[in-house]
Amino acid sequence: MDSIEVLNGIDAFQYIGVEVLIELVNGEQIKGELYSVDLQRNDIVVIRSVSAHGVESLYLVSAHAISGFKSLGPLNESVEDIPRVPYDALLRAKAVVEDVGEDIPFERGHEDHTRTTYHRRWSMRTKNAVVSSSEETTSRGEDNHWNDS
Repeated sequence: MDSIEVLNGIDAFQYIGVEVLIELVNGEQIKGELYSVDLQRNDIVVIRSVSAHGVESLYLVSAHAISGFKSLGPLNESVEDIPRVPYDALLRAKAVVEDVGEDIPFERGHEDHTRTTYHRRWSMRTKNAVVSSSEETTSRGEDNHWNDS
């Protein structure tokens, strides 16, 4: 495996969007797409991984915790080869963020620092409530597999 320093130069763009494998100092390995890297300001590497079940995960890893780095795919030859996020996806993400922001009011603290409070009320589910309306998989929680008292 190479050193993480290959991502520190001006050619770091070659690795963005490429399948990589990183090894951490504790021996753990993370495989996924190199989503973002910022070694000049924050020493953060972001790896996007998709599990076998289709679940996406983002790993934010400190560069100091990485002991090895290996590219598993072909490198980008130019900046134009870097995968782009479609504009429609950005608009959908912006709408989601704006909706979330409506539930989080900002308050001024006594030292004039901005802090947030989250005031969403979550309804409590009653014990033994029907969680599936499907006829063959109706579960009322009698086994207490999710309702621990």
